[in-house]
Amino acid sequence: RTGGNDPLFASAGALCYSFSGAVLFTFMRHPNFISWAWCFPLMLAGFESYWRQGKKALLLLAICLNAVINYYTFYMNAVLLALCACLRALSETGGAWARFKKLLCTAGVCIMGVALSMAVLLPTLYAFSINTRIQIVSGYNESLWHFPLAYYLRIPASTFTTLFAPGVYAYTGDTGAAAIVIALMPVFLIKKGTPLYNKLVCLVFLIMLCVPLAGRVLNGFGYVTERWVYALVCMM
Repeated sequence: RTGGNDPLFASAGALCYSFSGAVLFTFMRHPNFISWAWCFPLMLAGFESYWRQGKKALLLLAICLNAVINYYTFYMNAVLLALCACLRALSETGGAWARFKKLLCTAGVCIMGVALSMAVLLPTLYAFSINTRIQIVSGYNESLWHFPLAYYLRIPASTFTTLFAPGVYAYTGDTGAAAIVIALMPVFLIKKGTPLYNKLVCLVFLIMLCVPLAGRVLNGFGYVTERWVYALVCMM
């Protein structure tokens, strides 16, 4: 997906994502949230299919499935997909109005997917709205704009391994990209440049990883957590 029609990019991306620390370690701790791992790439694939060829089926299916399976992961994935769609539109050439209309049409398809899931989604949202847990703010709450220095010092090392730090796991944001990334990096460097879209998404996601506010928003405005970091691994 990220490399267009290049099978090397697609195969390497699938391997790096499937065996990354963000997937293996995080979802081992929260097996009921495994839908994060496969729903987001499926939603991205559906978005690409609609954006390039106008095919709605995969995007509708991905949106509906994620909304039915887990509303929490659907919320995160929906926000992340919206960001990716906006960055995709910004990275393309052509008239601004045409790209905006394309975004609106994409949003319409997504709304149709949500509508298909309403029989399950609405009762779940009602149960969530009366849950007292949503009124509790826990975890890191010192600032919405920056983490402690130790967090930023961890990021380079955690790119290729998962570092577990008791007491601060909720916001560590370890990507843990598979070691295959190191081996494949020279290959990608000598190939044609990575699409601008991927560069923009990675840059924005990296900035989000450094700002606690993003972790709080993507956690439903509860406490700061970087569980969404699987999306960054998916786009690497």
